Amino acid sequence: MKNLFMFLMLSSYLFIACDSNGSKASEEASNQQLQQQLWDEVMVIHDDVMPKRTRIAELNHEISDWAVTNKETMAGGDLERVSFALKQLNQADDGMMEWMNRLQQLDGLRAENEHEAIMTYLNEQKDAITKVKKDMLESIENGEKLMVELTAE
Repeated sequence: MKNLFMFLMLSSYLFIACDSNGSKASEEASNQQLQQQLWDEVMVIHDDVMPKRTRIAELNHEISDWAVTNKETMAGGDLERVSFALKQLNQADDGMMEWMNRLQQLDGLRAENEHEAIMTYLNEQKDAITKVKKDMLESIENGEKLMVELTAE
């Protein structure tokens, strides 16, 4: 009878332990899915704006060439606008490069952090890449507008 009691106790313990491990595994899988989803959202923003670096480089070249060609006849206001546009383009491009260089990969985050810390980090990165996107698009818009104005004069 004592052996039967011990067997039942051990069986109950194993059942509870296995069920607990199953719940933990399920929770971990759910957490990883949430992390992957947020990571993918960050990457969609990055992938949308990353190709715009080409346009930034083109505008930087166009504006610089215009300034060199027209340096003798350029008015002071034009010089300020050209300098501002070039600075804005360079800062936007640098912002993308800095963001990419600082970004931690998801596998590395998972190896070193708990779920909540990973989600906090990824939300911060989503905000950061959204700002980078805004800066890049704004610098392109302003650069293109400046080139239209300068070449129309």
